[in-house]
Amino acid sequence: MNDPARRKPRTAAVIAVIVVVSLACSGCDQSGWAGILFPLMFLFFAASAVALILAPFAVSALVFYLAKRLGAESKSAAILAVVPVMLFLAWPLGGLLTLSQQCEHAPLEHLTTRRLGPIDALLVDGPGMWWLNEKIDMERPVYGRPGLYSRTGPLRESNAKNRARSVPEAELRSRYKVTIERPLEGNFLQQYVTKALIKIEDRVTGSMVARIEEPVWGGGIAGNYIAALTVLNPFNVGKRYLSCGYAGNEIGLFRGSSKERSHLYRLADQNLIERIFIFAQEN
Repeated sequence: MNDPARRKPRTAAVIAVIVVVSLACSGCDQSGWAGILFPLMFLFFAASAVALILAPFAVSALVFYLAKRLGAESKSAAILAVVPVMLFLAWPLGGLLTLSQQCEHAPLEHLTTRRLGPIDALLVDGPGMWWLNEKIDMERPVYGRPGLYSRTGPLRESNAKNRARSVPEAELRSRYKVTIERPLEGNFLQQYVTKALIKIEDRVTGSMVARIEEPVWGGGIAGNYIAALTVLNPFNVGKRYLSCGYAGNEIGLFRGSSKERSHLYRLADQNLIERIFIFAQEN
């Protein structure tokens, strides 16, 4: 039962924190508030990550305490506390073993018998493929603005073509579209084993040119743990999956931003695109 008298000190403490923060940044501009809010957000995310990591141990401790209170011997209480939790964790972790067995390769369904092109522009929807800026014009959807796309020219050229500009769909120059899909959401019943897809389509005919599957583990509560352990933020949507097979055989973050992981994905993306297309500059 909640006691109003006990709630008053907590309410007063919250109000005091708000007042202190407001006074500390009275007259602050946007950057000043950001300087205060970002550390607070980091502390919140870090605390959430630690709480999530310690949760299985807290559950075991609670089960042990309840078993002892109900009269169980210490040995029996310990078994009740540890075994069910370990069995519950072993099932999704078994998905990691399944993932590791799929790391030898990511199957490519190549539906053409020859390289296509030459092309001087390519439409890319999804994370990655930024290296294309060095070779051809790259067109991407402008998120939040349906029907609008950004176009950037080859970075090797030091002229106005290099700058990004917005174009409507009717002015797209790309015949082919590369879609890099985020992984399908994993779940407990599937041991969090799922996949991500890369699709290459002909925009004129609507036909599929190539399709590749990347083995992935994560999503759901497993995804929260991945994000908590890697970036101390269990709510980070972009860090919720581990993958392998496409960007090397080692398990790592899906489309991870580290220097090594980014390099592996660049090599894999480049190998895929150059197996499918001929660039205009090659002629």
